[in-house]
Amino acid sequence: MRNSLYLVLLITAMLMSCGPDQEIFNNGNPGKIRVVLFLDRNRNGKQNASEPGVAEQIAISQDAACPANDQSSMVIRNTETNGIYVFEGLEPGRYCVMSLASLGATTPFAVEVFLSSNEEAVVMIGLVE
Repeated sequence: MRNSLYLVLLITAMLMSCGPDQEIFNNGNPGKIRVVLFLDRNRNGKQNASEPGVAEQIAISQDAACPANDQSSMVIRNTETNGIYVFEGLEPGRYCVMSLASLGATTPFAVEVFLSSNEEAVVMIGLVE
């Protein structure tokens, strides 16, 4: 990735994930959260075939605040060169997924995910130049 300033746009799409007004189902099985970071060249909020993934740091937390107030509660990972990282084996519950502020933003961008057993939530984050 070039060393230039990026503006980060948060675009979220959660698939098979319940919202805060719905009950979180827990049958003892874990779930997972797939995070996709991509360069949204046409700024349409969707990853098109010509838009590459972006390798960047992301974090997940179950802190009461979103974004998390306590960085020690965060699990920080890097997406692959295709822009994808999957947090697997997660207990059902409320999570905060964050794109860390390494692309010129001054604060992290975050989204709450309410995860039930056997579900996969997908969080899409489009980055624009």
